[in-house]
Amino acid sequence: MHKTVTALPTQHWERAGEATALLRRYPNLSSREVDTLIAIYPHLPMLHVALMTSDDELSPRLEAFHKDHRKQLRTPFRQLLALLIPVAMLLVALLWAIWK
Repeated sequence: MHKTVTALPTQHWERAGEATALLRRYPNLSSREVDTLIAIYPHLPMLHVALMTSDDELSPRLEAFHKDHRKQLRTPFRQLLALLIPVAMLLVALLWAIWK
């Protein structure tokens, strides 16, 4: 029996396939389909985004999608803040050690 091992659950790859299908038709999408693509895109596997970027057909459509919906695709500041807090704590500790 042959078993395929993947790093991500099948649902991630199914959503990636759905995003690719929508992107192939972009910008000729209904507003509901655009909303679906906006909802799916931030959760796509990085490998899939890289493959879409390198695809000659999808790359210009992906670029147009990014340009048209940049504000909706931007990472919320509160998520970035979670990354900045440990960095700030490390800097404070280093400065404390240096000036102590």
